[in-house]
Amino acid sequence: MFNCENLNLGLIEYIFIFKYCLLALFVSFLLFGLSIFFVYQRPDKEKMSVYECGFNPFGDARSKFEVKYYLVGILFIVFDLEIMYIFSWVIGLYDLNEFGILVMFLFIALLTIGFVYELLLGAIDLYFYSKTIYIWFFLFNILKKYIYGFLIKEQNLCLFLKTIHILPCLFFLKLNSISAVRSLLDIVVVDSLNSIKNGRFLISYIFRNYNTENKIILKILTNENNPVYSIMSLYKSSEWLEREAWDMYGIKFLFHKNLRRILTDYGFTGYPLRKDFPLVGYIDIYYDEVLQGIAFSAVEVAQIFRYYEFENPWNNWKS
Repeated sequence: MFNCENLNLGLIEYIFIFKYCLLALFVSFLLFGLSIFFVYQRPDKEKMSVYECGFNPFGDARSKFEVKYYLVGILFIVFDLEIMYIFSWVIGLYDLNEFGILVMFLFIALLTIGFVYELLLGAIDLYFYSKTIYIWFFLFNILKKYIYGFLIKEQNLCLFLKTIHILPCLFFLKLNSISAVRSLLDIVVVDSLNSIKNGRFLISYIFRNYNTENKIILKILTNENNPVYSIMSLYKSSEWLEREAWDMYGIKFLFHKNLRRILTDYGFTGYPLRKDFPLVGYIDIYYDEVLQGIAFSAVEVAQIFRYYEFENPWNNWKS
């Protein structure tokens, strides 16, 4: 049975918290009321006028936005408080009366209801993450004889392939309904000049998975003497991307229908993004006043005018 005297003493201890809550409500409503009377409510006409490009404004700046991020942040803060309160309850469990135990279970029940509400709202999509991991491991088991490594980072799948296996893997990934790799985002090349034995150029094919809205990245290693199979037969958008890789790095793509330079000028010598390409280049392009046009000449760097000072200036620093 509850003891009325102990109950009154317990409520008196919470009177200060009740006062702070009332003060917080008063201040919040006061600020809200003052904003109605003193804040300029009408938007500026210039903000709603037509843009210089000719488009009308798409909407008001005070449009609705998702608050899932803030809800998740508040949820984790509350969970931290839960751990703190449970620790204090465990320490003084034998000193609690029936009212204290009831408050403890009510607090845990409210936190559980809030967690279920977050799941129903979609702020924490556990099904999405489990589905994504399942798809990635399914693809790994299917393609494990073609790949020699894989990496899952930030819900994105990265597969390391050999050059000869790029077309069979892409053929399966594009036609398979689970992987649904039907959109090529980009082709990225990295020049690793110090690892010529394993493969100087690291080529990354970045795709979009329509089922999970994540990325699938295929990586292969090659060098300037080993050509790579073109994927134009599967992805038409790779034409310009492969031409750019050929123009900047000199990587050859087999069965490419239009493999020619795309960024540099006609007759350009070398590949600009290679790490062994000189900063001054090989050919100097300038406007000739005599010819009244563009002229080309080989770059000449006279070594006699260069002065190299190998002394470290920090060694002669005087305090």
